[in-house]
Amino acid sequence: MKSNIVSFLPFIIPLSVFFSTITYADESNTQDDIFSFSVEDLLEYEINTASLRTQSAVQAPAKVTVINSTLIKDRNYRYLSDVLKDLPSVRLSLYSASPDSGSSEMIVRGIRGNNKIVLMWNGQRLNHPDSQPLHITPYLYPLNDVEQIEVIYGSASALYGSDTVSMTINMISTQTNESAIWQAGIDYGRYNEKKAYIQYLGKLGKLKTSFLLDKYQTDGIDFSNFEQFYSRYPDGPGINAGFTFFPKDERSHLYHPTEESTTAKLRFELGNWSMQTYYQRFKTHTQLGWSPLTYEANNKAGNYIFKQLGFFLNHKYEFSDGVFLESLVDHTRNQLDPNSHWSRPNMAPFRIYSDNLEPRGVGTRTYKLNFGNRTKIEERVSWSAINNKLHSVLGISLTTNDLLPKSANLDTPGSYNNSFSTEIDDVQKFHNLSENNMGFFYQGQYEFSDTLSFTLGGRFDEHNRYGSTFNPRFVTNYYDENTNWFAKGIISTSYLAPAPFFTFNTFIIPRDSQQVPNPNLKPEETTNYEFNFGKSFKNYSFETSFFHTKINNLIMQGQVKSIEHLTDELGDYIFVTQHTINSGETIIDGINLEVKNKFNDALSFYASISYIDGETTDTTNNGSTYDLIHNPKVQAKLGLDSKWLNDDLTLYVKIQYTGKAKFHPNNYRFPATDNNGKQFEMNKFWLLNLGGNYKVNKHLKIHFNVDNLLDKKYDQPIVGQETSSWTRVASTPGVPRQIYLGFDVTF
Repeated sequence: MKSNIVSFLPFIIPLSVFFSTITYADESNTQDDIFSFSVEDLLEYEINTASLRTQSAVQAPAKVTVINSTLIKDRNYRYLSDVLKDLPSVRLSLYSASPDSGSSEMIVRGIRGNNKIVLMWNGQRLNHPDSQPLHITPYLYPLNDVEQIEVIYGSASALYGSDTVSMTINMISTQTNESAIWQAGIDYGRYNEKKAYIQYLGKLGKLKTSFLLDKYQTDGIDFSNFEQFYSRYPDGPGINAGFTFFPKDERSHLYHPTEESTTAKLRFELGNWSMQTYYQRFKTHTQLGWSPLTYEANNKAGNYIFKQLGFFLNHKYEFSDGVFLESLVDHTRNQLDPNSHWSRPNMAPFRIYSDNLEPRGVGTRTYKLNFGNRTKIEERVSWSAINNKLHSVLGISLTTNDLLPKSANLDTPGSYNNSFSTEIDDVQKFHNLSENNMGFFYQGQYEFSDTLSFTLGGRFDEHNRYGSTFNPRFVTNYYDENTNWFAKGIISTSYLAPAPFFTFNTFIIPRDSQQVPNPNLKPEETTNYEFNFGKSFKNYSFETSFFHTKINNLIMQGQVKSIEHLTDELGDYIFVTQHTINSGETIIDGINLEVKNKFNDALSFYASISYIDGETTDTTNNGSTYDLIHNPKVQAKLGLDSKWLNDDLTLYVKIQYTGKAKFHPNNYRFPATDNNGKQFEMNKFWLLNLGGNYKVNKHLKIHFNVDNLLDKKYDQPIVGQETSSWTRVASTPGVPRQIYLGFDVTF
């Protein structure tokens, strides 16, 4: 795709104008350098997400990781995915899923699924698990306006609801006392990647305002060098199956993996009131996830266009000394653009590319619809008692969802105003659903002594579709300020609702197969046990976590319901019906060790290593157990941060090791052999990333980043169709070398 500089004029013009007209911000407003803090100081960062009460990370009732603004800037974290792939015990596989399944797979401590993670911005819920998994791509959720990212491991369902299973992430906005600060930046990288943003922070009297506009475009990552993924289409499963080869030079004009996104965020604060709103639109191609060959017709691929917008209102009122009422209104809408489509050829071997031919349905494009409207009203009362030793929060929330789960294949762009079916078994149509949930929760934190505290709480939810759930949490917390030893014992539970996106998922391929709804799915039940402990010194710290997780009623997609041998005018054929089921249980055990060390005022080191093992018992493997799929038993992440030239130059190196990870035992697609129940493995691999930034003066900074410096080829798992005959390959390629260079100005 040719560079479209016109679309970036809204960024370039304000950049030049404001540079010459706006008063420069005082340099004293800049953040303290990370090297001015000891490691001991960094562990004392205050957070709110883990308990709805401001306290230090070591005193919070959960395993917590804090990413502050200094780390965001020094390590060139541009988007949320940059942070996620560096987190301990996390495997993020970008471009391993189809766009309607989240575009990626995130595994947290062995728990797979983007729909088991809650993402928030100042407490506002951004992802919508009832209609779509959390989309994670390299260019969503910009961090330019983020002061701090609070990451909570494990279940937080006792506070936030049943679907808060593996991780809770809260991005906290930057604040300023300056009258006006403008920031802007432009990046350019490999594959014609272009990023630009403009940001405003200001204060007028008591009114604080922040605004961010971020735009990203790329011609798309070129995976054509991965021959098995790009050019080979298997003619059948198993070791004896042949394949059809499509040479790169014959396919290059059909491969258009362009992507783009636009994000706008606006926030106001006035006294005890705050209001924020956001809009995010991204457009991606449909040639990744399973096989690019499957989604090419009419000399191009399809486009997946998704829009998100939301509004959040928060008010705090102090009844009396130490007694607060907090009121929240949270509304989010996610919608798939009706023009989104997958381009599909009429028939194998995928050499017919024309809308004029007799189609599989009506056309060679496949359209879908999907939307969700979520509104939550919540009231919280917090207070302290017993000589300020007992800190309590009591809340009630009402959540309503109006949604349309992913529709069946449509031959023309659909409308959100018609074509609904009241029969959930009608796989040709789709279903407009309404849901509501009433939740009640309480949490108490009791300071038994100067070193020992207890947290006890729970949340009761009544859902009109899957009934009532109760999720308790109990935490024992030890922290000695004199020795800096800390320890946490954590017990928590969560229920993952069978989201309509999966429950009512419909899919039909004429004459070949169909996927039908399963309204009898039960919630997936998760119980977590964790022991987290560590110690900090002035320039050194370590932290260790042991965890055990049990998942019941495991939800599995794409499972065979029936196989029929049929005959029509074309002859004999097999028709397969699939659905989503509850299937057995999963047991996960793991340990994670983290170390941080500040060698001197210019050099610091961090490392984490995790070992995670487990097994699943389910009917998709004839009731037998098998090892955790997609999750590497061993992961290691380490990095070195350094300062040079009077701290004006920052350089960093990051090394990541991902151990072997297993496929589902029934994944026998190319290039795996006929496995007979054996689990094949993805190979281990190392990645080397580096980057840096240089402060030219108080107004200008330049930066660069190189991911996968050695251009290492590696495998990633296929998500969502582990055992389906639709899966054309057993794995997808990892992301090749990525390079970008850019600059930021502050004025």
